[in-house]
Formats: sequence, C-alpha cells, structure tokens
Amino acid sequence: MQDTVNLKPGAPTPSFADLQDAVTRLVPLVEGAADAAESQSHQADKVAAAFRANGLYATLTPKALGGLELPFVEAMQLIEQVSHADGSAGWCMMVQGVMGASAGAFLPDEGARTVYPDGANVTVCGQGVPRGYATPVEGGYAIHGNWGYASGVYHAEWIHSGCFVMDGEEMKVDDQGHPEIILAHHPRDTIE
Repeated sequence: MQDTVNLKPGAPTPSFADLQDAVTRLVPLVEGAADAAESQSHQADKVAAAFRANGLYATLTPKALGGLELPFVEAMQLIEQVSHADGSAGWCMMVQGVMGASAGAFLPDEGARTVYPDGANVTVCGQGVPRGYATPVEGGYAIHGNWGYASGVYHAEWIHSGCFVMDGEEMKVDDQGHPEIILAHHPRDTIE
C-alpha cells in the first residue's frame, strides 16, 4: 500500500488488509506520541496527519463523498488496533469516523459539496447536544452558545454544533411542545 490514500470520489478503495497494514505501520508513531498527546490534551500533529493521509479518519464516510464506507465492524477493528497503542488516539479516530459518517449521511447535497469539495479528506468534530441557539438569517442561521470540548477540535476543519432554533427571544417548538433542534456545520475558524 502507498503511504497515502486518495480520498477523492471515484478513487480506488484500499482493501481492509491494506488499512490493517497501515495501522500496523503507524502503531510505533502512535505509541511514541502518546505522552506528548496526553500532556498537550490533544493528538500530536504528526499522528493526526498520518491518520488522515492513510484514510483512517474517513473509514465510515460515504463512498459518494470519497470515503471508504467500511462496514462498521471493520472500522471498529482498526480503531481497536490503534487503541491498543493509545486509547486516546483510538478514540479520536473513532470520533472522526463517526463524524464523517454522520455529516456525509445527513448533510443536504449543497452542504456536503461545501464540507467535502475535494473528497473525504476532511476532519469534522463538535458537540451535537444542543447547547447553543440558532437564529434564522438569510442563507442559514446565526449561531451562538457555549459547547463542551470536542475530541479532535485541534485538527478539525469543520465543527458541528447542536442548537435550539430561536423565534425571536423564544425557542421554536412543534405542535407537541418539543423544541426545534438543528445540527449546524461551520468552519473551524468560526469558534474560540
């Protein structure tokens, strides 16, 4: 297998064995960076870059977006292999996989083209629990709020944020009194 994976739509998909080999090759890097990641409270840049270059953050992203769309069990086997080297690295790999799957599966077509313009080599993280507020504006929503730490935020390009939809000063509710909630996606540089 090459040292990198082409994650553009229509590119050849590496085999599961190729991905297992990539993880095996990366285990020494993961183990060597574990203490630094622990002390800085986020993954080492070189580990995140290696995971991304080898397609390990796109294991569950739909093929239509250039992802690998592995069966969930196979993706978890790769994560398990990484987790033996460093639990935090495995966790971050899992989060990126799930975020790619969720964003790829639920974004409308225009949103998917915006987040994944050149394929699945994109990192997404955030907090889906609605802790913010979304006010409708022309072309989308203006959002604000305070969300908890999101695993992978230091290396993410896109953030997703759960929000209550507002109607003026009040939350919008449906006929049964349930609040309307959205999951907003926005570039990393829009947060502190």
